[in-house]
Amino acid sequence: MLSEEELKRVKVFNGDGRKIISALKNNSIAKIFILFPDPWPKKKHYKRRFIQFDILENLYRVLINNGELRISTDHYSYLSWILFHFLKFKKFYWSAKNKSDFLNKPENWTKTKYELRADRLGNSCYYLQYFKRNKNN
Repeated sequence: MLSEEELKRVKVFNGDGRKIISALKNNSIAKIFILFPDPWPKKKHYKRRFIQFDILENLYRVLINNGELRISTDHYSYLSWILFHFLKFKKFYWSAKNKSDFLNKPENWTKTKYELRADRLGNSCYYLQYFKRNKNN
């Protein structure tokens, strides 16, 4: 639960996230949450997936040094897509050391209706935490 002071700092944008990200200032955000994005499972629709190299570049630009990017999905193919893109992008680091680091939900992780649906369907959920690499690293 957020305090009244914390709530004053929360902004909600109901629209295409790409538009708001490109309008944000450099090094202005400490945490970004991408929770259960649409996996667009058909190959012909992969271009619609939110995680793309241009989005990663913009997310990197707006995050402060060591800023956190949280991503969750219950779609294994999309998980593979996400991991591939972050491995190629190399400007974020992933601190996971073993399977439990991405299979067990960390404390204070927001539960969405999509996660509840995944639980109901018996789907595994994956929780990824990436951090912006300092330019010196």
